[in-house]
Amino acid sequence: MAKKVQGIVSLIIGAGQAELCEALSPALGAFGVNVEAFIKGFNAATIEWPAGTLLRTTITVYDDYSYTFTAVPML
Repeated sequence: MAKKVQGIVSLIIGAGQAELCEALSPALGAFGVNVEAFIKGFNAATIEWPAGTLLRTTITVYDDYSYTFTAVPML
C-alpha cells in the first residue's frame, strides 16, 4: 500500500548547512518530522556541493512521519 502524503514543504537551504532555525524547525515539526534526523540526513546528502550553495529543497512528508526530499541548486 502506498504511503499517503501528509504535506509538502519547500525551503531554500545551504548545502551541508541545515541547522535548527526559525524556518526549518516549525515547518517540519508541524508534520511530526524528527527535525534533527532530517538535518543530519540533509547535510550528509548535500556534502558533495560546495559549502553554502543554495539548494531549492522540497520535502515530502508522509502519514507515517517519514519523508523524502529533493535538493536542486538555484541558478
